[in-house]
Amino acid sequence: MALSDCIVFEGSNMAECHPVAFRWPMQAKTENGAKLIHVDPRFTRTAAVADLYAPIRPGTDIAFLNGIIRYAIEKKRYHEDYVRIHTNGPYLVGEKFSFQDGLFSGFDAAKGEYDKTAWGYQADEKSQAYGVDPTMQNPRCVFQLLKTHVDRYTPEMVERICGTPRGTFEKVAEIVTSTGNAERVGTITYALGWTQHSTGVQMIRAGATLQLLLGNVGRPGGGMNAFRGHSNIQGATDTGGNTEILPGYLKTPVGTQTTLAEYLETATPTTLNKQAWASMNYWVNYPKFMVSLLKSAWGNAATRENDFGYDWLPKTDGNYSWMYLFDDMYRSLADHSSRALLDRLMRVDLLLIDEMGYLNLRPEQSNIFFKLMEERYGKKATIITTNLNYDDWYGFLGQKEMVRALLDRLRHRCHTIRIEGGSLRSPEA
Repeated sequence: MALSDCIVFEGSNMAECHPVAFRWPMQAKTENGAKLIHVDPRFTRTAAVADLYAPIRPGTDIAFLNGIIRYAIEKKRYHEDYVRIHTNGPYLVGEKFSFQDGLFSGFDAAKGEYDKTAWGYQADEKSQAYGVDPTMQNPRCVFQLLKTHVDRYTPEMVERICGTPRGTFEKVAEIVTSTGNAERVGTITYALGWTQHSTGVQMIRAGATLQLLLGNVGRPGGGMNAFRGHSNIQGATDTGGNTEILPGYLKTPVGTQTTLAEYLETATPTTLNKQAWASMNYWVNYPKFMVSLLKSAWGNAATRENDFGYDWLPKTDGNYSWMYLFDDMYRSLADHSSRALLDRLMRVDLLLIDEMGYLNLRPEQSNIFFKLMEERYGKKATIITTNLNYDDWYGFLGQKEMVRALLDRLRHRCHTIRIEGGSLRSPEA
């Protein structure tokens, strides 16, 4: 950031929330003459040291950014060579893709979601690879579609939506687009002021689109800089502490992906028309990353013959992060997973409840243990690990009677064994 010529703080109050890192924008300003711009509903300490402050209504950042994109294209203040060589700007999109009345094509009103197969690229008739127009004049190329899409975001429209005075917005657009060339470079910084919006992903994508248009990605002093506050945020992401990812930013497998091949088919990126990549996509190495993770977990027990221990990896049947949990409750879907779990448990013949996590088996021990249990009880075993004793488990859920009733039902349905202190005990014991 110290090498930037222009730094935009939007969705971020960096001076207060990241004061140590804020030394670099200040160094860029004092030593390189960089312009600092703060776009925020509040006049903060970041705004106090910025060269330009632009007020904005909360949640209207996409209109603001699209307005700058329109300004850059209309005034020809974008990095044309960069867009042609390093982005999908020249690539042709199929005729099925369109945008009308606020919706893209392929929208299913009943499901409330898009069928993205309608957004595929147009293949070249001869090579069946991507169709490309190097001049970027074809109306079906990405650049022209972007130009058409943002055409509505005039300075007047931005002022009406965002509440930003037209003159202020145009000053911001002029400074930001001054980096749309090979001589200058700019960056955008954001934090939870963007990510915690319901449209946070779209805000970040709009910012990334602007940066690609200006040629500010992959250059010192450029990029999209996300500022995260603490080790339990970035650290949880890096180490796979979140529910939806494994260490290394790999996707958590779901129950329907029963083999490693099925998992990799959905996780490894491919082109929309299944053709060879026109340029290198680093995530084509996804299978290597996943096998490395499995071998680091299971060691020599992970072999090609057993899918590198993929079966031993826990699977999910949904997203159980906090936002999804509350959204499920709002939509009266919160008990769906409970019913599904109960349905599966009611089919169990032998249930082992590992209350304190004593049964911590290594992969090479698992088959031996389950075989012994089947020989002893004549039934296949299923394990539930709570890591809490019964009383704590009841109190933790706050639904003591419900849990007791569930366990009683399971005891009548199957043979239930509690594991305490490393030994097996039947419930009546």
